[in-house]
Amino acid sequence: MIKYSLIFLMILAFSGCQNKPTPTNQQVGLVKPKWLYSKQLDDKKLAIGYSEPVFGGIYAQRQNALIDARQKLAHKIKTILSSTHTNFIKVYGKKILVEDIKNIDEFSKILLKNTLQYDAYIDNKKNLYLLVGLADINIKLARKKTTTFNKERLLNSKCYDTNILNSINTKAPIYNSKPLWFYSQTSLEAMGIAPKLDNNFSQQKKRAELYAKANFIKKKQSYLASKNSLLQILKHNESVVLTKDISNYKSSGEIKPSRIEDIWIDTNSCELYLLIK
Repeated sequence: MIKYSLIFLMILAFSGCQNKPTPTNQQVGLVKPKWLYSKQLDDKKLAIGYSEPVFGGIYAQRQNALIDARQKLAHKIKTILSSTHTNFIKVYGKKILVEDIKNIDEFSKILLKNTLQYDAYIDNKKNLYLLVGLADINIKLARKKTTTFNKERLLNSKCYDTNILNSINTKAPIYNSKPLWFYSQTSLEAMGIAPKLDNNFSQQKKRAELYAKANFIKKKQSYLASKNSLLQILKHNESVVLTKDISNYKSSGEIKPSRIEDIWIDTNSCELYLLIK
């Protein structure tokens, strides 16, 4: 009886020593951020956008999540402006007294253009969550545990031949399988994402750059135009002090990004991510 018991224990022991599957980059460090479930952040000026995976890839999915976040934020902005407990609100670094805001609808549109993506999260089912809020609020997020760019993993992928892959040297640290700038960009940055196109790296890169430039120009035009609109709305309010730089409205021809700042390829989907400044 003892003999059979020992054999049974040995079988259990050896069965537990089988090689476990190595977690993918998508799984490593996948920690749900507190802003998904915590009430500690100022949720009156923040909104969470959501999108399931879509046919157009991560670029189209991100656009859907941004639309969702901005729709939710638009409602919150009107609530802020209608609140009797709010004395002032910051727009483009300036304090605007709420009591001086005559046209809440127009002012809320301006505020909505003055927003930033503060963070993002992709769960195991590839669902995307974006944290979007007014650009002048102070948010303290948990520090992200990043890893360095894994060139070997890229070279072992089947996205392109070795010569092309060897030319890609991502500068940014990696967090949850994506470059850190995917999760948030500054007002001076913009991102473009393009799918693989008939095994043509040059065309894929051009497409990603085109998307990035379009996003950059749209962001800057919106920013400058809404600054100009803000000045027109508030110029008759004596209690509001605005500096002259708000009226410096530039033409679209002057709004040009200077260079490609970083590039990264998703080794699973072969989508190309590009950051410009």
